[in-house]
Amino acid sequence: MQTLKLKHISHEFNYPDVHESIAWIRHVLSSEFFWAVFALVVLIGVMIMLAIFTGTGINGAPDAYPEIPYFPFSP
Repeated sequence: MQTLKLKHISHEFNYPDVHESIAWIRHVLSSEFFWAVFALVVLIGVMIMLAIFTGTGINGAPDAYPEIPYFPFSP
């Protein structure tokens, strides 16, 4: 029976250097563009969550008078 011996073929895989990965992460985290995009994504995410959880009514207006019908059904 043939088996796959991973210990013998593991030297053939090309793993990135840990020091290069850390240097790239530090470069990205020190970039002003990264933090500007990150802040915009967080701000848009918060705005979307607020829009979902505020409980607005039809057309984004709160239901202050739910017994009065909206256009085209209003008198």
